Amino acid sequence: MNSRVGCLITAIASLFAIALPAAAADDGSLVVAIPYELTHVDPLAVNEPVQRILLETAALGLTALAPTGGVEPAFATSVSRSASAAEWRIGIPADQTFASGNPLGPTDVARIFEAYRTVARGFAFRDEVPFMKSLAAISAIQATEEQSEIVFTLEAADPHFLKTVGTLPLTDLRLRDLFGRQFGSGTAVAWYGPLQITEHRPNRGITLHAAPLAGGKRPAASKIVFQFIPKPSDLLRRLQYGQVDIVPLPTTALLEHAAEDPVLLVEPSPLLRLAETSGPWRLLKHHWGRESTSVNELQTDRIIVRKSIKLTPAARTRFDLSGVLPDVVPSASR
Repeated sequence: MNSRVGCLITAIASLFAIALPAAAADDGSLVVAIPYELTHVDPLAVNEPVQRILLETAALGLTALAPTGGVEPAFATSVSRSASAAEWRIGIPADQTFASGNPLGPTDVARIFEAYRTVARGFAFRDEVPFMKSLAAISAIQATEEQSEIVFTLEAADPHFLKTVGTLPLTDLRLRDLFGRQFGSGTAVAWYGPLQITEHRPNRGITLHAAPLAGGKRPAASKIVFQFIPKPSDLLRRLQYGQVDIVPLPTTALLEHAAEDPVLLVEPSPLLRLAETSGPWRLLKHHWGRESTSVNELQTDRIIVRKSIKLTPAARTRFDLSGVLPDVVPSASR
């Protein structure tokens, strides 16, 4: 790593250390167990389930999947479309910034989607991934600062545009420009949303802390940890003792144990609905641990939660865990 990048990483880490609160003394963290290491967080990796859950929790798009079955505004203030569904107008709120302090106006939003479109058009298998296909089919993106809106013109009608492109995270491209190849690793990635990465160790996991948004909106948990647990044998014990709250990609064996456990609950996975926009899930590994056996195979249709954890409608709909309260247990247990 050259000295320039090293200084930038130190600077951004210091920025978040100042801007974001420390964890509570009893470590009231929401702990999500993940089955493999993440060396990188890619804002467009929405068909890799662990990164998708992290992004749904921490970042906002223009719109979000709604519990009612459609979409609802997230960052956007208004949404309208032409009769042909080939033009979409999105209202952008005034005076918004990223946690880094970088601005997020209509021109900045347009630049984000121009960058995303460039990636999509270079993706060989874009027709197999709904959001990539929709991105590549954008013919023009126009930002109007005076009216505080952006207009997407599409090559053809796309009635699902708000479910695919609209829900993509709003990423701080100025940080990407600064960090270059380091963007997405460590804390060198940021987006507009209620939580930001404050620690990322590939062999341990990713820690998110609350970041206040406009209007003082805050997540329910001040800290959410996506914790990498190498051994599946450790997972059940940690769930039972309250060291883990949610397992979004459980194994076949763990589901069988959880179904009989008095403190655990098996529920349908929100990934079932998210697959509408992601296409087929691209897991980095298909098994938890080193043994590629059927009992260690990862499942995407069910999740395991402690019964003391109350999932919100947003969590059940799109795996947005920002509104879920942690199960606070003594810090020694965690």
